[in-house]
Amino acid sequence: MNGSGILLDTNGVIHFLDATMPPAGLAALKDRAFHLSFISEIELRSLKPDRPESRDRTRAFLAHCARHGLSESLKDQAVRLRIDYGLKTPDAIIAATAIVKNLPFLTGDKGLRHLDHEIDILFVQYP
Repeated sequence: MNGSGILLDTNGVIHFLDATMPPAGLAALKDRAFHLSFISEIELRSLKPDRPESRDRTRAFLAHCARHGLSESLKDQAVRLRIDYGLKTPDAIIAATAIVKNLPFLTGDKGLRHLDHEIDILFVQYP
């Protein structure tokens, strides 16, 4: 693992906040600073909460995360990932954030598993 931070995919945050994160995922998150791509922030902020407290919980969680915006190096990496792996733009941007920020990446997205030689991926299978 690199450093004390970890980039979370949107699905990881959802499972963390809903208390459905498997033990392996929780262990990977222990004592780490949480990082998010701006894409995940947009996705999380636009989810339709089933309860008003869900929106408050998400807002409070986001306040404690390092959030990363768009830079030229991130754009370049995202373009490369789209070309090399055929990723959708949001997935390419999120994965590129892990590369540019040199962070391990926690995800449950099976379509990103093949990036394991590009990124330190912590794949978590969600229920």
